[in-house]
Amino acid sequence: MSRSPIRSAANVADDELWLFVHIPKTAGSSFRNTLAQHLVPEHNINIAGLRGTHSRAEAFRRAIDEFLACDSEQRFVFASGHITMLEVVRIRESLRRPVKLLTMLRDPVQRVISDYRYQCTPAHDGHEAFRAAFPTLESFVGSRRSQNKMFRYLALPDETVAAATARIAREFSLVGVAEMYPLSIRLCSDLIGPEFTPKARLNLTQNTGENEVEVSDDLLDRIRRLNRKDERLWAHFHERLETGHSG
Repeated sequence: MSRSPIRSAANVADDELWLFVHIPKTAGSSFRNTLAQHLVPEHNINIAGLRGTHSRAEAFRRAIDEFLACDSEQRFVFASGHITMLEVVRIRESLRRPVKLLTMLRDPVQRVISDYRYQCTPAHDGHEAFRAAFPTLESFVGSRRSQNKMFRYLALPDETVAAATARIAREFSLVGVAEMYPLSIRLCSDLIGPEFTPKARLNLTQNTGENEVEVSDDLLDRIRRLNRKDERLWAHFHERLETGHSG
């Protein structure tokens, strides 16, 4: 694979990588697709071929190994993946060139509900096992697997919410929110260079009948209580966007 000179964004330096930390069900698929059309060459750090045969940690270790090997021959402008902050640290230390970070957040109550409904559909590879483990939204809400997922992706070990929020504000070039998706895309466009036009939303959860849920006020309150770290993180960056800050 030969090294490509392509740099399609006006504000992208020759040696830097824009890295999108893709948290599930935060409008990330749409966000990633929009950027990937403009920032080339690009790479999606994906473990689809490794699911079921390796643990999540080992699957991503191998997927990141593959990404780093490819990048050594063709420097990518943009990369993305369902990667945690520790995996981001590994990528930054391995590349030894500037890495600019991007992510998207979403109201945690809506994110949890959407996550459950999506994983109940055939679009999710393990939907049958998921439905067996979590036959109801209530059972999923009570599982640690559903709780504070945005914080768990973005926080470093033993980091408080306050410390994580302050670090993310310093280290990330853009923290968008799904509720202000067009604004998040526009700010990203202003930051990177080309005019990004929001496309039709991708990976929207389809109604299958099997993933219909009834959500009572008590359940909504419970989801919010069990996701207080996500709530504080999302609220902070939602307010920053409303008041004209992108980081």
